[in-house]
Amino acid sequence: MEQEKQNAKFLIYAIMIYEDYNRPYLMRKSENLIKILFKNRIMSLGIMQIKSPQKITDEESIELAAKKLSPHFKNKISDSFNNALMDYNRGNDYTIEVGAIFDIIEGNEKKEAEVSTI
Repeated sequence: MEQEKQNAKFLIYAIMIYEDYNRPYLMRKSENLIKILFKNRIMSLGIMQIKSPQKITDEESIELAAKKLSPHFKNKISDSFNNALMDYNRGNDYTIEVGAIFDIIEGNEKKEAEVSTI
């Protein structure tokens, strides 16, 4: 179960890095202004670019994304990573690019663990 928690955390970080790169802070703020003007419009908002019918903060988007992703890591299905990403964003490039960021984060964590045991 600990591995599933760690994978979920790494996936959230990977998505956050990817989305922040593609939607920097000022762009997200302008999206919130658009949301104020178009109240009934469902938009992808916050650092995690989560679909929301209301204006949300970056922190709220992280909480909503974690709730959306968590069911994929509660079971022992081996392809929960791909299922989680496909549920989050159906783009094939998205899955590949976020997966590459995930691999970097996971690799760095393993290196840190190896160093700490020396």
